[in-house]
Amino acid sequence: MLSLGFDAKRALYNSSGLGNYARTLLGNLLAQSPEHQYHLYAPGRKDAETNPRIADFQHPSQHLHLDRRLGANLYRTLGMRSHVLRDRVQVYHGLSNEIPLDLVGSGVQTILTVHDLLFMDLPLTYPWLDRQIYRFKTQSGLAKADRVVAISQTTRDRLVHYFPQIQNRVEVIYQPCAPDYYQDPWAQSTVHHSIPEEPYWLYVGNIEARKNLRGILKALKSLPSSERLPLVIIGRGGAEAVACRQMGRDWGLDLRWMAQPNGSLRPWYQGATALIYPSIAEGFGLPVAEALLSGCPVVTSENTSMAEFSGSHAILVNPNDTFRTQFGGKFVQCLFGKPTVPSQRPF
Repeated sequence: MLSLGFDAKRALYNSSGLGNYARTLLGNLLAQSPEHQYHLYAPGRKDAETNPRIADFQHPSQHLHLDRRLGANLYRTLGMRSHVLRDRVQVYHGLSNEIPLDLVGSGVQTILTVHDLLFMDLPLTYPWLDRQIYRFKTQSGLAKADRVVAISQTTRDRLVHYFPQIQNRVEVIYQPCAPDYYQDPWAQSTVHHSIPEEPYWLYVGNIEARKNLRGILKALKSLPSSERLPLVIIGRGGAEAVACRQMGRDWGLDLRWMAQPNGSLRPWYQGATALIYPSIAEGFGLPVAEALLSGCPVVTSENTSMAEFSGSHAILVNPNDTFRTQFGGKFVQCLFGKPTVPSQRPF
């Protein structure tokens, strides 16, 4: 039996890709190897006790440790050694680009998952201070980690590009989807009442410039109005979302803005004519994998991590150049009949 430690901040509080990765990984480990002891460390926020995700960690082999010290977020980076040694942790896994600084010399083996280096590849899309913090944590974690996990070959390539000294310690383990996505993609889930009955295209993800929602709107504008479908947008956003809403109004597009629903997005993928996800860059691109496993046709970006794992199972476009042309021609003819996705799963 092993005693394993995990940084569980994202698992408890994050609703997007990092949180999904942490929750799915922890759930899969527990299901496959319940004989081990899993110690999950997270800051104890005011809303922690009422957080509905607390229930996900109720298991005899799983121990959630909420740090209620003042400055708990800082201790998460600087001072976890006493907690980890107290719980006799043998292996500590930093699930989101970070390992506590004081684990060096503690005798605890360390694993670091790196999701992406977009703050280095696309620096202008991140505030200056955030870039400095992310770079410090990533460099520090890479220097300490005994093994490094990259969630795609694309991420591994970027890691080795910036940090060639780690190439013998890094391996690719693709990000998993939640278990319900591995059910029969043609077995319909319980459909939520707010899912449109008419055909629609779907976008899933935070609204930020690199995810290229503007590119989708420009593509829709280029289509004759008779060939347009409503676009359902599921995701959060700030200024970029405001700008996209205004573009939709100015161009007369039918945009349906939805908050992140509770539970699985699988019914939304199953109801969609296609997922459109022409992101400029991703560490992995979870919506593409979820859509493919749900039997939903996908349009996504070539030369990215999404193309890496979807391959011939998706329509690949150049989001910077030919996206509108491809969207407005062969793509539309292909999707109006919602073709059957391949019976052989891409992964």
